[in-house]
Amino acid sequence: TIYQNPVDGDEGTAPGTAFAYGGSQWQLAGGVAEIVGGASWRQLWDQYIGEPCDLEVFQYGNNLFSATGWTGNPDDLIGLDNPNMEGGAISNLDDYGKILSMHLNDGSCGDNKVMSQASVEFMRIDRGTPVGGPGYGMGWWIQPAAEGEEAYLYTDSGFYAAMSWIDVSRDYAGYVQFEDYTGASSATGFLVSELIPLIEEALDAVQ
Repeated sequence: TIYQNPVDGDEGTAPGTAFAYGGSQWQLAGGVAEIVGGASWRQLWDQYIGEPCDLEVFQYGNNLFSATGWTGNPDDLIGLDNPNMEGGAISNLDDYGKILSMHLNDGSCGDNKVMSQASVEFMRIDRGTPVGGPGYGMGWWIQPAAEGEEAYLYTDSGFYAAMSWIDVSRDYAGYVQFEDYTGASSATGFLVSELIPLIEEALDAVQ
């Protein structure tokens, strides 16, 4: 259905010529991966990411819009057969740290190569900038750099006031989670404008 029906307002728009943000493209990509990989998304994730990165909890379900009804127990996660690709993953801090480290280590989880360096860098290419906002790659928001400098800070905001980021210049990553299940608040503005600059200042002071 997603493949056969154009997104409202995007009819006739050539790829790469306009910015449009939404979740349908991730769902389509997951379906393509299942067809090409010959297995379910859950099986493919475990084979190519979960097991090589030694993840204990990280998996995809479909509880995005019923977060208050979830017990927090991975065994109670719904939607395993048809996961929400945009926002259906659950994790603990240890697993999330391994994923972020993989992005900083050119696609490697320890000694296991799970993505090519080219693929990791491909995700950080700016593919469109909404009016007044940062650039956007594949899953990463690209924070504007100072004039004459290259972008180094890539962020990923969660619906329920969470945000992860990687700093490719200082070679570190971070993750902050606020306990808010309304979806009404955003951590991005505060973290980018106040918290992250403090971390950068502290790291630069000891180098």
